[in-house]
Amino acid sequence: WVVNTAHIFLLTLSFNKKICAVIYNPAKIPNTSLGPPLETNSFIYLGTLYEKRNPQLIIDIFYDYYKENRPSKFYFIGDNRCTDIKIPEEIKENVIFHNWTDNPEEIIARINTLVDIDSNIPGDVFMSSKLSQYLMYNRPILCITHHNSPAENFTKSLTQTVFCTCHIKKEILNGMRRANMVVHNDEIYKERTEVRQKLKGQNICIQLLKGLESII
Repeated sequence: WVVNTAHIFLLTLSFNKKICAVIYNPAKIPNTSLGPPLETNSFIYLGTLYEKRNPQLIIDIFYDYYKENRPSKFYFIGDNRCTDIKIPEEIKENVIFHNWTDNPEEIIARINTLVDIDSNIPGDVFMSSKLSQYLMYNRPILCITHHNSPAENFTKSLTQTVFCTCHIKKEILNGMRRANMVVHNDEIYKERTEVRQKLKGQNICIQLLKGLESII
């Protein structure tokens, strides 16, 4: 559901470059109550790594986090197209790369924090499909994005379970600390009820129809 473009439903309507509307990617509705994570002080990124989503910065920051919180682990699950990644010797066994899996929930159930890395493009108007799906799981989310981005604006009410930071080392490290301080409790994820409703396919279709009606 992260890398399969058949599941991405993002439509931009533009007429004479004057009217433009972007709708959310719908999310699959999984078993959100995964129970407490089996590995505390753990992070996971699911999806493709490439130039605009190069993990080098976050690996360097994770090294600083690791020094404060041993043992810690960071999992990258998906296609890795970055060939120049440098991992400090001390954490080579703690930064784990895996090819894609058809059962991501099995891995997510073990991990404490889900990580979303927006493309490092100021002014980007899109929110990643990965974030839409992450929001369905009862896990803290570290979202590395830009201030006033679609991701930050969409999740700004989720103060207990989503932590947005810029692509800045100090901010990301602080976000990692805050996310992994969240004690598992299904009750706190009730703050996501409204945004989860917005991400259901049926509600997105309603939004699309309203958008079409406004410009036809």
